This record gives sequence, C-alpha cells and structure tokens, in this order.
Amino acid sequence: MCTRLSILVLLASVSMYGQVVRDTIWMNDYDAVVSKREATSFKIIKQDPKDTLKVHLGLYDKKTKQLKTSGYGVLDETGTQLTLKKASIYNTDGVLKFTNTFTTNDNIDKIYTTDARTGEQYECLFLDNNPYNGKFFFLENGKYIYMEIINGQNVTSALINPNNLNNRIEFKSIDKDKTSEEYYDESGKLLYTTILKNNNYYNGTRVDLFKKQFKIKSIENRTEGQVNNITQYYTTGEIKTKASKEGDKYTQIFYNKEGEIIGQQSFIQFLDRVIEKEGTMYSYSAEENEDDITIASYYEKDKLVRIDSYYTSPNKNTIEVSTYLKKGADFGFDKIEYFNKEGILHGVATFDEKGVNVLNGTDYKKGNKTVTKDGLIVEKTIYYSNGNIFQFTKDLVSTFYDTKGKEIGKVTLNKTEDPDKLYNTGTVFTMEDDLIIQVSTYKDGLTLTDKVYNIDNEISQLAIEVSYKKGNPYITTLYYTNGKKAIEYIYGMKDYSTLAKGTFYKDTGELIGTYDYIYETGTLVKYTDNLEIVSIETTQDGQPLTKKEFGIYGEDKILTEPSYYVYAYTDYNKSGETYDETGEVLSFTEYREGKPYEGLVYNFDTENNLATETSYKEGKKVDKETIRNTETNETISVNFYEEGELIKVATYNEGILFKIAEYKNGELEGTTSFFSPDNKLTSTVSFNENLPIEGTYIYKQENYLVKTTFKDKNRITKQIYYIDPTSGYETLVILEKYIDNNTFNRSVYDQTTGKLIYDYSVKENVLEGLFKHYEADRLKHQATFKNGKISGGTVAIIDFNFDPTTDSHEDYPNHTVITKSKNTYHITIEDEAKKELLNMQIKETAGDNSYNALFNTPLLIENLYPYNQLNNTPSEWKTYAPIKAGDLKPNILDSLF
Repeated sequence: MCTRLSILVLLASVSMYGQVVRDTIWMNDYDAVVSKREATSFKIIKQDPKDTLKVHLGLYDKKTKQLKTSGYGVLDETGTQLTLKKASIYNTDGVLKFTNTFTTNDNIDKIYTTDARTGEQYECLFLDNNPYNGKFFFLENGKYIYMEIINGQNVTSALINPNNLNNRIEFKSIDKDKTSEEYYDESGKLLYTTILKNNNYYNGTRVDLFKKQFKIKSIENRTEGQVNNITQYYTTGEIKTKASKEGDKYTQIFYNKEGEIIGQQSFIQFLDRVIEKEGTMYSYSAEENEDDITIASYYEKDKLVRIDSYYTSPNKNTIEVSTYLKKGADFGFDKIEYFNKEGILHGVATFDEKGVNVLNGTDYKKGNKTVTKDGLIVEKTIYYSNGNIFQFTKDLVSTFYDTKGKEIGKVTLNKTEDPDKLYNTGTVFTMEDDLIIQVSTYKDGLTLTDKVYNIDNEISQLAIEVSYKKGNPYITTLYYTNGKKAIEYIYGMKDYSTLAKGTFYKDTGELIGTYDYIYETGTLVKYTDNLEIVSIETTQDGQPLTKKEFGIYGEDKILTEPSYYVYAYTDYNKSGETYDETGEVLSFTEYREGKPYEGLVYNFDTENNLATETSYKEGKKVDKETIRNTETNETISVNFYEEGELIKVATYNEGILFKIAEYKNGELEGTTSFFSPDNKLTSTVSFNENLPIEGTYIYKQENYLVKTTFKDKNRITKQIYYIDPTSGYETLVILEKYIDNNTFNRSVYDQTTGKLIYDYSVKENVLEGLFKHYEADRLKHQATFKNGKISGGTVAIIDFNFDPTTDSHEDYPNHTVITKSKNTYHITIEDEAKKELLNMQIKETAGDNSYNALFNTPLLIENLYPYNQLNNTPSEWKTYAPIKAGDLKPNILDSLF
C-alpha cells in the first residue's frame, strides 16, 4: 500500500549511519559516498566535547544546507565501532517528522511521533527494522500520514489533508489478501471506496493525490481489475483528461485549463499490449509542476508520426522540439523543428533519404546549435548553462570562452569528418558541467600537450599532464590533489610506447627517487589509484636490493584520520622484518640471493585486507601457510607444504572450514571434500590432472551456493541456491541440465517465493529452442530461438541498446516487447507501469537486411526483461578452473568457479 511504502522509504534514510566516516562526507540519493560534484547531501560527524565516546551526526541537503537527519551514537573503546542511540528525521522545511531509537545491533527499536491533531504522543515498536506494534503520525509531502500496526499487520492507516482534517483517505485491512481504500471529502462525507486485492486495485472507485499536496489528481473506476474510466485533474481543479472504455476500445480526451479540447487518442488493450493507437496523447510532468505538458505523441493508423517535447516550469509551457518521423518507413526522421522559450520557431533540421543524418538546417540538440549544409557542419555553438557561449565554430575555426564570455583560446580545423584528424593548430578546451576537464594544444595537426583536470570538488584541478613529440606521448606527469607533482614518466625517444624513466615525489614536493625502466635500476615507487604510496623499492640491473612497504593504521577509526607506517622492510641480501603500527618487530627472516631462506614471512595485501604468514626452511616453504582477513582476523585458507611442494589447501568461509583440496605437482589431484558449518562431510569430487572426474563440486559466491555434479568427466547438472542472509534458508534459483559442455536447459526461480520465472535452453552461450517466461505462475511470454535470434513468438527485453558489460538495467526505465510472426516484427516500448510509449512494425524483406541489427544480432541472455541477475552466460557461474600452485591466492579457486 502506498502509505506503507512511503514510510519504509523514510525509515531507510536512517541507514545513513551504517557507514560512518570522518569529516564532511558527500552522499548521493542512495546514501553512497560520492564526489562533491555528484552529491545531493553531505554528512558531518562531531565528537561530544564532554563525552569523548559520544558522537553527533548530521545529514544536510547540499543546496539548501537544510538539516535532513540528526542523531548520536556511542563509540567502543577502540574508536572503531559506533552503536547508534537516537536519530531524528526532518521535513524539507526543517520540521521534525519523527525520532527513533536503536537496538544494540543498530536496528530501529522504536519510533516516536506527535499527532498534530490532538497533541498525543505515539510510540511504535519495530522488529527487524519493520513496524510491529504501535502508531505513528507525521507530515510528508504536504500530507499527514497515520498508521496503526498490531503484531506486524497494518490495521488502519490514513492520508490526511493538513488544512482540513475531515478530508482524508483511509486504508483498512479486510483480510490478508484484501484492503479497502476510502476517500472522505472536506465535510467528512464518504465519497469513494475501492477494494485492493493482493495490493492491486480491483473493484470500486479510487482517488489518487498529487505528489506534494493533498489535492485530487485523478479519480479512477475499476471492475475486477479492469479500468472503466479515469478523470485526471490539474492542481487548480480543472479537468485535465477523461478516459473511458467501450468494449475493448479506450478513448482519452485531453483539455486545457479553460476546458477546451486539445487532443484525443483511442487505442485497444490487447492482453498486456496497447494496439491500434490513433490520435494525440499528452504526457505530463512528474516533477514540481504536474500541470506541465512534457511530451505530445501523434499517431496515425497505429504508427507514431510526430513527437513534441515541451519546456516546463519555470519556463513557459510551450513546445521546445517537434520531431517528425519518416513517413512510410519503420524508422528515421523527416525533420526536426526547434522553438525558443516563447514558442517561436528558430531552427529546422531536415534529414537525408535514410532519415538518419541531418542534411540541411539548424538543430539545437542538448541546447547547442549546429548548422548543416549539404550534409556538412558549417557552424556550431556550444553553450554554458548560463547561456554564454563556450565554443563557437565557423569557417574552420573554433573559438573558446570562459563562463563570463572572455576568449580563452582558439584552434584551426581541418576539413575532415574524422574526429581524430579534426584539429590543426591552436588550443582545444573540453567542458563538462561548466567546468574545464581537458586542455589540448596542436600544431600542424599534431598534439603538443594534454592537460586533464579533476572536477570532483566542483573546481578544475590539474590531475594529468602529457607532452608529445611528433604526436606521440613523451612525458606524462601526475599531480596530487594539492597541486604538487607526484610522478613524472618519460618514454623512450625511439619507441614512445616504452617507459624509460620515472621520477617520484612526496605530496610535499620532496623528491623520493628516480627509476630507469630500461636498465631496471634505481628507486621505484608504487602507488594506489589515489596516489597513496604503497612501497618504495631499490634495484640494480633488475636485482632487488631493498623494499619498504607501508600500511594504514587507524583506517577503521571513526573520529581520527588514518596514518601510514612502515610495516615491512626487506634487505634482499641480508634479512627482512615486519612491524606493527608501534614499530615492534613481528617477524624476522633470513634472505639469501634475494629470496626468503629461513624464518617466518608476513606479507600484507592492504588493498584486499589480507595477511599471509609463511614458514621457510632452507629456502623452501614448509608446514602451513596461513592467510587471514586483517579486518576480522578470520582464517581464509591454509596451504600445506612438504619440501616446498603444495599438497593440500583448506578453505574457510567466515572462519569455518568449507573445503579441503588435495594437490600434486601444483595441480588438483585426488579428492576435494566439502563440509557443512557443523564440520560434517557433505560432498566430494575427484580430480585428475586439474580436471573434475566424478562427484559434486560446491562453492559460495556472495549469497549463493553453487553445486555442480560431474560424472565420467562430464558436467551433468548445476544447481544454484540463494542463501537468505537472515535465516540461512536455501532456495533453489537456478537448475541447469547439460546435454554437452556447450548446451544446457536452464530454469530460473524467484529467490523469495521459489516460483519458476524463466525456462529456456542455451547453446554456445546464446538462446536456442523454446523460451518461456512466467509471471505469477502463469505463462507470460513464449518464443522460439535459433542461434540467439527470435524465430517466432514473443519475448521482452530491457532495450536494444542495453550492453551488460557497461550498462546498468536501472538506467533503462522502459522495456521492449518483441513479437515475431512469419517475417513481421511487432515492437512495443512500455514504461515501468506497462504503459505503451511506442508501437511499430518492421518487416524482413527479400532484399538485403544486413543493416538491421534486429534481424542479425543474437539476443543477449542478460537483456531479458524483467531483469534478473541470474540470466547470464555460463561464464558468469564457472564450474571449475585449472590452476597451478604458483598462482595460488586466497579463494582464487572459488572466484574462478
């Protein structure tokens, strides 16, 4: 129900305290730490002046500096763990919404609110971070929200008009599957009632409110889940749209505030698709001003022929761009018209015969201006957000300006369509979010210099500088954030791809040393991606002499900054020592000929929080090599050696033995055994020369348990279980049955309900044969595939442009439904509410269809909609991987399986 969802979202904001860090921390809307430029809020923590273990926390809006959340917690004696005690959440106007206290494990314990109607104080007890017993009442988005919960069940709740307490929407539980929703007018009279079944509106008439005020946005009537009619309103009360149904046909009429008809559309709802669309459809803003038109779509005989996009508040709500689609074609454009903020036409771009490239005219894409003549760009203007010109290009000259209009540089251009050969002589500036991110200089078509700037702190800070000779990189310089030089690399004069020399500096500007990469001689400094020094090594002719390694102390401290210390120093011709943060020696090892000879060696991997303890005798590894997590001190793995040869590896999960694998000659050989948390043997698999022969191999990957069964060297089945992090309960989410190593049938199940979602076959990493998609235990889509391409039926995908290697499915709010019948493709684009945005047909012709990716590109399994992370190619869930003992690292087998 909408009230419950909104409250849970508000309570989720308290989780900002789950990852407390020092100083001012910039956060995005998802409570993730980001750069200042990307942030929407910032977090500040302060130590209490009277109690050194008490910490005050505040979350503020970046733009308004308005306090959003405040609270406090108590540190443990180490200063690394914070136990939350209290937090208060505020509205955007600074008014307190509610206050909550916490349990010892940082879960919400109770929430305290005040009923603005009566002044009564409410208390609500939480269980597992969910409301369990009690009441609460607060103001949110121009509405009072009231809820009463008994034993985890929402008994009654309401949205109330703050300006008239009689005017409200009440939600009441009827039984576990049904809820009633009742709307009362300003006099308190019941006007509308609707019944929800399984949280879906089913029967009756419901009222929807505007996002940030208690005003009627729409009134909708349904019978058995089917919409009969809808009336939508402007925020000022006038009718915005009326939609009604007659048979299978819906008609929707759009009005302006004067009551005049501005458009009308009709369509037929066929199963889950909208077809036979005709007329004009308007879409309205979901942001601040919900009265603003954002898009108008024009349909003729079920084909989209024109799209108008509009300026929105605070601008005048007039057409910004009119896009005319190519008539008689399945894709492409005829022309695009651009209008200024007063609604006056100020640019027209016409397209070539294919409807892809601008042929003539002026276009204003992304607010910039481009003039094209006979397919060639003759003038281009790029603007800052304040409307001033950043770059103006005409007659093969580009001139650049700062935000105030002052010229900062210019460059002459070559007459070419190749962007790599565009610039001739001068200076080129690149801008992002009104900040300079790169400055490049050219002469006679060759690059002289590049300067790259970091803009994370909302200013342009020099980060990298590259000098070129004959167009090739010669010197590359990296800078600290304080502007001091960090590293200078010089490349070989004859082979510019070969690194010749490196010079390294501290962040104070002090020289550390230089290194000759060709002769492998000198002082070599290694850094993290943030230019923090990891190690300093000296070598002579490729032979290591000394190495000093640095660790971070106090990184987990909440109130103090971390400090660096030397955790290891090695003289490769004498000895090596490791130290703790106080300088006390932890281990001593004798070295001969640059290698450990006798003693105990500690090796720290600060990037992955790993510590390795290895025993050497006469230059060989002996006994046990133990690898631990430096944060938890839990054992990750123990490697057993005899005379320098690996014979066995014991792997642990959260400190509990999970697997023991036998090795011979550096390869898996013999039996690999798997154990339950209570140390009972659960499965074995035999290996020969690094290949599985017989048995079931088990491994964990995050919250998943993967079981792969082999017989006679062949993979038979793979089962993947989701492990609930709270209960530990295992739910089957993938079952794969293999025909051969490259062909299998996969069934994908919901990790919460265990119900079947997808069933399909895969051959050579693409879909092959019958595909089925289920929704709520019913078959939703079915199709057949050959070599990954649909040959008949219906399938839903995220987007034709979706690339799982670079894109997130969250960046695609819409999805596409493809239906193929004979040689015709029916393409429908729908939004999250399954409202149709585009409907078109494409036919395969007898001629050359190679230009159309739809006919020739296999559908990626990851592209299936709705998105499910288990829909992936087999490489994502590897079964086993040969590995040599010399490559052995903690859990490397499990990461490869």
